Amino acid sequence: MRPPLSRESLRTRYFNILPRIRDGQNLIAAGEADLAALREWAKESGLAQELRELEHPRPTETPTWEATTRVRVRTAFSLWAKNPYGEQDLFQAGADAVVDLPLSIVKRLGDRVEPVPAGTALHIIPAVGVPATGE
Repeated sequence: MRPPLSRESLRTRYFNILPRIRDGQNLIAAGEADLAALREWAKESGLAQELRELEHPRPTETPTWEATTRVRVRTAFSLWAKNPYGEQDLFQAGADAVVDLPLSIVKRLGDRVEPVPAGTALHIIPAVGVPATGE
């Protein structure tokens, strides 16, 4: 809990805050003036379109991760697959493991895995000595 203010403390705090507000307004005005000058300079240099693209970038699309499902592994596997960012991820599990896998991986594995209810407890078993296959 804060202590009560005195009149002197109130005045001091108030007059300490005003310059911060004024400084912020001055910074905004200076930034806007600098940006206006840069727009003019870009126009003179034939770079007006490039500056507009910087000021209004195209929306970026966030990659969507694939849905997963819980499966029990019948036969150990180790394979590489691309993630939504185009990078390679290693998916592997030993026999009798219960893991969550993307649907495309489940499809690739075929009868080496079997679906189980979503509430089944995860049981991670590493795939030892299984060489990784790629896309």
